[in-house]
Amino acid sequence: MMAGGRQITATDLATETKRDFDIASKHLHVLREAGLADSRTGDDHRLVCYFIPTDYLPEPDVVDYGFCRLRLR
Repeated sequence: MMAGGRQITATDLATETKRDFDIASKHLHVLREAGLADSRTGDDHRLVCYFIPTDYLPEPDVVDYGFCRLRLR
């Protein structure tokens, strides 16, 4: 979902994958802690948006972390 440069929330992930919010939130948190994603909050600090930094997105639907290159469709 984030490979196209899109920002998502845990609610977005839970809804699109038909999973529990807590599981979606935990997975996004783990990605952020591992340095594979980043996050930001807007005016409403309860809403956290996760995204893959543009440095890791060399072309549409490709995520390149240097040690691993993923082509997603």
